[in-house]
Amino acid sequence: MKAQISSTLRQPRFFGWVFFGTLAVLLPVFAFMTMDNIKRQRSNGFQLMAQKGATIIRSFEAGTRTGMLEIHWGHARLQHLASEIAQQPDIDYILLADVSGTIIVHSDENRIGERYQPDIDLNTVAAAKVFETRVLEQPDGEQVFVVFKPFAPMGRPDMQMMGMQRGRRRMPHIPQWFTDDMKLSKKGGGDAYLIFVGLKMDALQAAQRADIRKSILMAIVMLMVGLAGIMLLFLGQAYRSARTSLSHVRAFSDKVMKQMPMGLIALDPEKRVTAFNEAAESLFHLASYQAVGRQAADILPQAVVIPIDGLDENCPVISREVSCPVNSKQDQPVQLSAATLFDEHKTFLGYVILLKDLSEIKNLRERIARNQRMATVGRLAAGVAHEIRNPLSSIKGFATYFKERYNTEAEDQSISTIMIQEVERLNRVVGELLDFSKPLSLSREQTPVGDFLADSLKRIETVAAEQQVALVQEDTDQGLTMDVDPDKISQVLLNLYLNAMDAIDGSGRLTVAARMNGDALSISVTDSGRGIEAEKLPKIFDPYFTTKSTGTGLGLAIAHNIVEAHGGRIHVESTVGEGTRVTFSLPTDTSV
Repeated sequence: MKAQISSTLRQPRFFGWVFFGTLAVLLPVFAFMTMDNIKRQRSNGFQLMAQKGATIIRSFEAGTRTGMLEIHWGHARLQHLASEIAQQPDIDYILLADVSGTIIVHSDENRIGERYQPDIDLNTVAAAKVFETRVLEQPDGEQVFVVFKPFAPMGRPDMQMMGMQRGRRRMPHIPQWFTDDMKLSKKGGGDAYLIFVGLKMDALQAAQRADIRKSILMAIVMLMVGLAGIMLLFLGQAYRSARTSLSHVRAFSDKVMKQMPMGLIALDPEKRVTAFNEAAESLFHLASYQAVGRQAADILPQAVVIPIDGLDENCPVISREVSCPVNSKQDQPVQLSAATLFDEHKTFLGYVILLKDLSEIKNLRERIARNQRMATVGRLAAGVAHEIRNPLSSIKGFATYFKERYNTEAEDQSISTIMIQEVERLNRVVGELLDFSKPLSLSREQTPVGDFLADSLKRIETVAAEQQVALVQEDTDQGLTMDVDPDKISQVLLNLYLNAMDAIDGSGRLTVAARMNGDALSISVTDSGRGIEAEKLPKIFDPYFTTKSTGTGLGLAIAHNIVEAHGGRIHVESTVGEGTRVTFSLPTDTSV
């Protein structure tokens, strides 16, 4: 998806291919349209010139026909008519010539008698009897648009001879040269006169050049508009595609950030927070809107901020374990991973920080190590206990024998009694070792929590009264029950009660409470005793570790095993001089 996001807008080659591809398609189209338009305009210009030439020829023929009605009509008058008509600015010349090319009448009198030699078959023209056009080049290099046809002042050429003969009878003053020489036949036989009108092409060529420039300019404009339109179409499509891809990636990245189990924090080059996911919020108990935009040093522990200062080009990534307060607790181990961010142009964008709370992992490691130690101790205890119990039984038997035999001696009686008591104490220790080493077998049953706690406190009422320790049971929901082995949990509570009373010097207070904590039942025992030093807390569940002057140090170890056998957890919180709280949690769903 990442590649899909940027493949269009970040590749200049794509737009280059689009541009040249569009140009390759549009350029021939507009070139053809422009050439066709120029040809059409040229054809229209020639057609207008042809119509103009035909009009001039008809006017000359009409003038000739009218002049023939006059008495003094002759060659001079015809020459004069040609000269007058040729005075128009766009007429280069007008002439009459026979089929041999000899000029009879010319707007330039100096040309009369010369041979008119255009690249035209005059006999074919005389036989065609229609208007024809040519573009001829003058000796001076200028081009002239020539319109020509057989000269027919009396109407259609095939009717001209007949008309001239009748006109001759009605108008005897018509010059003889005109009628004798203009021999026209229906099929082109005999001599005939041809009329040529040469039109200047300056205006037409100027107009054509202007039209060509205009057409080319319009073609360029249309080509640019077409290119721009298609490019905009591709750009729009690319933009929509990129925008859609970006929205998908943004949604994907937002979802990844939101559901990432590790805390993710992004910083800009000035170390201002730009991203703060939910895991980071949970770690530092700080909402995202409170963190974004602020300096990292103002909201993050120094243990997180200081390592970032060491990031540079030579050290772009760091990963280390640091200790900082998370989840509103004291310093906890946190896995810190940080890296610098650069774009494809090596522009520095900022930093990204990943934080993982290692407290659970640390606890698991400690539990695994402790379980390994416990297993080792258990195996050792099982072996030692069996070896010790037999000699202890013999020693106790001999001590009992001597006590009964020397019952008259008080000192002997005292020594024997002490021996028996010590043997029994050793036997209890061995029994505890055996209980600690063997797997626990639980007999679960639904037990009312409130009544169960009340019964457990009754067992120590006498001892508590002697020590002036107040026993307090906090209110418990009457309907609250737990699925446990009552005997084993009673043993746990009894160990906790006795430890609490040993920690209380003189009068004090012992409180037991039970409450639901999510899906688990939490039972806590709190005393107002002397407390436990922080450095000793991690060891209190180890076998034979004790803070008392008397005791085996197995009570809490056994309690720990019983709670874990129920699928629960136990932990201790203590402050020196204020007291200790031991809490164990038992799952309510024992089917898991």
